[in-house]
Parts: sequence; structure tokens; C-alpha cells
Amino acid sequence: MLSIFLSASIPLPHRNPKYLETADAAAIRDSIRAVVSVVVPGGQIVFGGHPETTPLIRVLVHGMTPNVRKRVILYQSHFFKTRFSPEVSEFEEVRFTDAVDATLTRVWQGCAGP
Repeated sequence: MLSIFLSASIPLPHRNPKYLETADAAAIRDSIRAVVSVVVPGGQIVFGGHPETTPLIRVLVHGMTPNVRKRVILYQSHFFKTRFSPEVSEFEEVRFTDAVDATLTRVWQGCAGP
């Protein structure tokens, strides 16, 4: 079975404006839709949760049959557990990873901007 790792995010409006200004959110959403519609029926998608992409992927697979929905694997770090989108609990296959050291905190805060 084909297995694809999907790495995608849509910049959040409240984060650093430079990310939002340089991204084409519609094109990112369209690309995610295309990948999910082509890969999931016959393969598997593995992705890491993001506040903008997790809900989109959930909507895309919601109407699929249960055996197909199991082909979408969401990895979610405990580091973000206070910020999980509600859709995380709706995925059939969620794999939680341990939070990492303070390095990730510094990186994540650096991406958030001032």
C-alpha cells in the first residue's frame, strides 16, 4: 500500500505576518484536498497535526467509509496538548508523541513572532 507523509500548514493570522503574506492559503488547501482524494482511497496518509490542516483533513475524510478513514494517521505531540483542535479526537488513528525539551519551545515561540 502506498504511504504518503503529508507535511503542510497554513499560516495562522495571529502569528508572524511574514508567513501569512508569503503563503497562498487557497493553493495549500487545494493541494491538501487533491492529495487526500487521490491517496486515501487506495493508500495511506500520515501527517502531523496543525491547527489549520487537521480540521480540513478531518472534513475531507469524514464522509469516507470506516475502512478508508483508518488510512489517515495523525501524529500529535503532547507538547501542544493544550492547543489541540477539537477534530483531533475525531480521527480514528491518532498517535501521540512525547513532548520534547525546551528547544522546541524556543523554536515555536520564534515562529510566532513578536
